[in-house]
Amino acid sequence: MKQAKDIMTTNAVCCTPVNSVEEAAQMMVEHDCGEIPVVESKDNLKPIGVITDRDITCRVAATGKNPRQTKVRDEYRGLLPPAGEKPNPARTRCRSNGALLWYCFAG
Repeated sequence: MKQAKDIMTTNAVCCTPVNSVEEAAQMMVEHDCGEIPVVESKDNLKPIGVITDRDITCRVAATGKNPRQTKVRDEYRGLLPPAGEKPNPARTRCRSNGALLWYCFAG
């Protein structure tokens, strides 16, 4: 029987909150995917969320934001609310992704 390690991707592409949205989009094109994991930093690869092509299209491009100046930290979907912050239904979207629930904390 195969184990998770047998089918998992090693050295998966990821970005950090300080990357620009343009850099995240370029990673999606280069790796032919629509979602990039967001990790704490290049030195700490702890996953903290994801950014999707839909996030970039609907919340950056469609609203006239500059993808070169907009940071991933402003648009990604976090795994958990930021420390000390409760989910605000007025600005929180969620979606089911398997057993995980992703929160959107971008303003």
